Amino acid sequence: MISIFMHLKRISLTVKMILLTLVVGLISWVILDNIQSRKIENIFNLHLTEQLNIEAQEARLRFDNYVTAYNQTVKLVVSQKSFNDYITDGNRLKGDKVKYFSEIPPWLPDASVLRKFVHLPYALLLDDKGAAREVYQGSPEPLPPSLIKPSDLLRQMSHNQTLMTEIDGMPFVVTAESVINPQGRTAATLIFAAPLDDDFLISSQGLSAGRGIVALVSSNEHRILASNKPDILPDGAALKDIEADYLMTGKSFFDTGSSDLLVHFSSFLSRKEYEDISRAILAADRRQRAIAAAILIISVSALIYWITNRITILSGSMVEFSEKNLGTESHELLKGDQLYILEERFKKFTVEIISAQEKLRKDAEEMLNLTKKNLELEMKALRGMLPICAWCKKIRDDKGYWSQVELYVEKHSDATFTHGICPECLKKISPETIEKIEKTGTK
Repeated sequence: MISIFMHLKRISLTVKMILLTLVVGLISWVILDNIQSRKIENIFNLHLTEQLNIEAQEARLRFDNYVTAYNQTVKLVVSQKSFNDYITDGNRLKGDKVKYFSEIPPWLPDASVLRKFVHLPYALLLDDKGAAREVYQGSPEPLPPSLIKPSDLLRQMSHNQTLMTEIDGMPFVVTAESVINPQGRTAATLIFAAPLDDDFLISSQGLSAGRGIVALVSSNEHRILASNKPDILPDGAALKDIEADYLMTGKSFFDTGSSDLLVHFSSFLSRKEYEDISRAILAADRRQRAIAAAILIISVSALIYWITNRITILSGSMVEFSEKNLGTESHELLKGDQLYILEERFKKFTVEIISAQEKLRKDAEEMLNLTKKNLELEMKALRGMLPICAWCKKIRDDKGYWSQVELYVEKHSDATFTHGICPECLKKISPETIEKIEKTGTK
């Protein structure tokens, strides 16, 4: 642990701070990216769910309207005079053989008129006993055998409404309308039948279909039975295989006409488009965060470099001051953590200041002692009996030499002498000068 700490001290503070900034920035970036990704994913999932619900409602409405259109179309056909004229001919629906039409039969409107209402794969004209006598096959697939002689239950359930039921293992839409003769009995029955397959769903959605996909899903096997985009969601696809790629919602058929199918009408919306948008937004956001992080790192690095450079200059100034003013030996500047170097330099500087103060105190004490000693010697030399000549006033020193008074005093003290003349001596030497001074009043 101590070794690691010592190694860290040898690394420049600038390098350590930049590395710390990079680590903190990277951790912050990862955390923010994770949070941002989840938020964007939740926003898009919410939007996707709302979009799916809207499209599912619209798709179901189109589907219901299209299913209802079969019953409306069969009623419209039965109400036509041409249809009634056709069946009133007594020879039309007689016999045991079934007559098949691959082209539009005379008892149906023209194909151009019929296409405006529904796509009609099969139409059956039944006699008064409920047996099929004339059959129109608009589909290349053969007519299911159960429709050649439909059961009484099928005719009753499909009468005056649209029935969704299973016929020979296939889901079908069946609707029927009867013609009543003057005696109040059934003269003929017209049945429209259409398999609930891809073509039916494509026709039900038309050109107004959105980005979503509609499909019929088996309630038991949870597989796609038919879809309006079979190239994307093919028949037989298991829901578990596509649930990761699509958001799904659906409901049964119990609110439109009559149905005994264990099938759900479901809507699907691909997650890929929204995931692509989400990834594009995240990528743009990551680029912006990377640019912001780079600017921040550069700015912090420049600030750290400026601070550490000022610390280095301060350390150098302290060393220079110590060498010039405190008389310390030259020190080589250390390398590594600038704060650690400044701390060590400050400790040494404190010791050097204390040492300088102690030296200055000792020097002052020595000087004071020396001054006191000299002063004592001088005072001693000027104190006591001094032999002086009674005539010339010279003083004899300890060595027996005679010196003039002023020389002796200057030698044994800090006093110096200047020469002048007192008035009494001046009067003796030059009485004229005294007289002149007294007349002029000068001194």
